[in-house]
Formats: sequence, C-alpha cells, structure tokens
Amino acid sequence: MQDLAPDGAGKAANAGFDAFILLIDSGISLHLWSNQHFFATVLFSCRRFDVVNALQSPVNNSGRCNLNTTPSDHAGGPPPRSFWVLGAVATVWNLLGVATYLMSVTMSPAAILAMPAAERALYQNIPAWVTSSYAIAVFGGTIACVLLLLRKSWAVTLFALSLLAILLQMAYTLFVSPLLAVRGAAGAILPLCIIAAAVGLLWYARDARKRGWLG
Repeated sequence: MQDLAPDGAGKAANAGFDAFILLIDSGISLHLWSNQHFFATVLFSCRRFDVVNALQSPVNNSGRCNLNTTPSDHAGGPPPRSFWVLGAVATVWNLLGVATYLMSVTMSPAAILAMPAAERALYQNIPAWVTSSYAIAVFGGTIACVLLLLRKSWAVTLFALSLLAILLQMAYTLFVSPLLAVRGAAGAILPLCIIAAAVGLLWYARDARKRGWLG
C-alpha cells in the first residue's frame, strides 16, 4: 500500500492511499481519498463475472461509498457453474451409497453363504445401530444434495446429520470391527474417503449459504 500524502507536491484534498493486488492474468487496484471519504476500485479479470453485482456491492442506496461492506453482505446472486457441477456429482456419489446400502441389506442367504468366512463374519456381526447409521448417512446425504441443487439452506442441516451418521458408522468399522485385520490397511481407504467427502460437502454447503446461494 502506498501513502499518497501531498507533502507540498499536491493538493491536500487528494491525499490518500493506493493498494494493488496482482493476480494471475488479473488484478485489483484500490484507491482511497482520505479527506474526500471517497473510495474506488478497479477490477481486471480474464474471466466473465457479473458486472452489476460488482458495481453494486461497495455502494449503498445513496450512491456513496460504504467502507464497511463485505462480499457476504451483498451476496445472493446466482451461483457459478461449478456449484451445479459439484451438486450433480455429489448427488451421484450419494446415490451410489444408497444403491450399496440397499444391496447390503437385501443380500440373499445364498449370497451370504457364498462369501468368504471372514467377510461373512464381518457382515453378520454388524450391529443394528451401525446399519441405521448407514441408512441415515446415505439417504440424508442424498436428500441434502437435492436440497443443495434446489438452493435450500436445509441442505446444511442434512449434510451435518449425514456426516454425524458417517462418523458413527466409520468409528465402528475402523476401530471396533475386525475390518482392518480381514482386509488390511487398504480397507481403511474407502471409509476415509467417505468421511473426507462428507466433510467437504458440509463445508461447501455452509459456504454456499454464507454467499447467499441458499435460501
């Protein structure tokens, strides 16, 4: 930031500060006239953005600069394309979880008998509360994804519920059941990926709500 104090070389009315933020192929410059209580910014971007929102965000209804505004104060515009892509991918991911759950709870006796003894023991010794957590995790996550695509703030609550259910399920899977003894360390990869995905979706939904994309 550079202080543009007049020091006799300019008018006192023009005293202020300039700041420059250099980005890759883009940039932001900020200009503040202290005595005039006037603020200006220049945005340069190689990507498309909503010019109207960019112009309205720092200005109040009187047309004067509002230095106390923040991006979240004036959010609420349409979400970017990445929002819809991530929402669609997350929905497919959770639907795969629903399909896996349904195959697990509807497995025929013949299919269970055909499993290796160690795998069969894993399957048959799963407590009812773990199966219930599994159901809440996948169905709650799927509903949350639908609410996210519908831009409903309830998606945050459902993602949180799904994450809680996943943590309960995976706590049993990783620390109580003999899964790692049967499948080795590689058996922890999928559970950890599921936890990471659930945490990421909850974080993204909360961020989307903060930006005003969810109502």
